[in-house]
Amino acid sequence: MYVIKATLDHLPDMLHIQKQCYAVELQESDEVFESIIKESDLCYVMVEKNYCIGYLLAHYWDDLESPPMLHANLENITEKKCIFIHDLAIHTSFQKQGLADTLLSKLDKNNVYSLVSVNNSEKFWNKYGFSIKTSNSNILNTYCDKDPKYMIANKLNK
Repeated sequence: MYVIKATLDHLPDMLHIQKQCYAVELQESDEVFESIIKESDLCYVMVEKNYCIGYLLAHYWDDLESPPMLHANLENITEKKCIFIHDLAIHTSFQKQGLADTLLSKLDKNNVYSLVSVNNSEKFWNKYGFSIKTSNSNILNTYCDKDPKYMIANKLNK
């Protein structure tokens, strides 16, 4: 297994993994994934036998008070206040093997990070230094999860 920068060639595999890991309402379009891969140099895939088995989509974000909307294309970010972890997903056949650690290790741990925790993943993100940040933004409603949580980490513990 090895980790490389994500390219548009990986998109079909990434979308397949997304379908395995998320309810339909949380699944994003190929256009959204494409916009993030094109705009960010913080996207990675884990490959085994020429097949993508996990991915990390991260990008700079300009607002520590509110996350980006789900299902929205990433536009050019000029003010880089944090790195937003947009998505981290591992193929179901490869979960619980520490592969998330390997993908996250590609990011510089000494940045401020934000994300939206879905699928009851709050405890998973706590071990990386994330804690819940209260957000008055209605943007969390776009995450279509029963209890999405906006989370911040002043550095990534890994």
